Amino acid sequence: MSNSPLLNTGYGVNTAEITKRLKRLGYDIVIAGFAGHMRGLTLQYEGMYVLPIRYHPFMQDVIELYFKKFKRDVVIAHFDIWVTPWLPQKLPTIAYSPIDMIFKGRISIPLRRVLGKCKLVVPFTKETEEICRKDLDNVSSYIPHGIDTSVFKPMDKEEIRKEMGIDKDDFVIGIVAANVDKTDRKNFYGMLETVRKFIDEVKDDNIKIYIHSDIGDTVRGIYLGELIEQFGLKDRLYMTDAIYFDVGLPKKDLAKIYNAFDVLLNLCKRGGFERIPLECMACGVVPLMTDWYNLREYLPEELRVRVKAVIGNALGGEEAIADTDHAVELLKKLYYDTSFYNKMRKKCIEIAKKYDWDNIIPKWDELLGEL
Repeated sequence: MSNSPLLNTGYGVNTAEITKRLKRLGYDIVIAGFAGHMRGLTLQYEGMYVLPIRYHPFMQDVIELYFKKFKRDVVIAHFDIWVTPWLPQKLPTIAYSPIDMIFKGRISIPLRRVLGKCKLVVPFTKETEEICRKDLDNVSSYIPHGIDTSVFKPMDKEEIRKEMGIDKDDFVIGIVAANVDKTDRKNFYGMLETVRKFIDEVKDDNIKIYIHSDIGDTVRGIYLGELIEQFGLKDRLYMTDAIYFDVGLPKKDLAKIYNAFDVLLNLCKRGGFERIPLECMACGVVPLMTDWYNLREYLPEELRVRVKAVIGNALGGEEAIADTDHAVELLKKLYYDTSFYNKMRKKCIEIAKKYDWDNIIPKWDELLGEL
């Protein structure tokens, strides 16, 4: 139960990659896709049914009917499970859900109460597995997200930039984040502030920013276009055509975009895993990320941006505000110190290879085989 595997979101991509591989191993899978296609339209993906919503946005009115009709054994809930506190009370549920509502090193009480009712909790990271075990007795070994290293790999940067109309001498800072949150969880403000400060200190006309996000989605997200203009970055901007956020972008084209970057900037305030930086690392792009729960799971210590403040949210969790001055320091080190940059690039590529789907799926096979 998640986003449709045909939907190009984090949940959708994970659902697609995990289910098709498990099906090849002989598992009988039906996908309940509450986001990504229309009511009344049952689809097929890799020989599996993708069942639609009825009236309730998270299938409260139909998930039990699907469970009985298709004679299922368990529901794997791959989404923010706190939005469906009723689910584990109705059906045997494995929560493969972000555990990013953390308060003083413990799971926040609202999230803890939902997770405690599940048949099993499968954390995304080693850190959250350890946190979960402080308060829950239904926790399995963690299973991280995976990436396709046959697609996300280093390419000819100069050739790709020529194809994309990006100057070969530009120092390109990439930002890849969904603009779908009025609270600015992805911290666009902090990232744009970092880029502005970096430009002002280095004073290089070749410093550019590439934003892969739907800048025009002011219904769900923030006024990102205006924020870019406010920081004076409009003339330094490359961006993905907004139409691709409607029709989708093939993985091979996304990998090309990543390969055009020198650095990825991700100063997210909280997150469950963050797969995109891993995909960039596999492409040989060096990421800078907030030194916070889950976000730092696979990131070399040298690339972690300090936290300068912690704020609370409505679900009793904490969120980190990255120190943009420290982010600028790290950007300058990557910009000026070629030896350090190349060392980090090589290290990132090697780390990313460990997260190839071929290394992740056996963990699911082992887990499901024990149930």
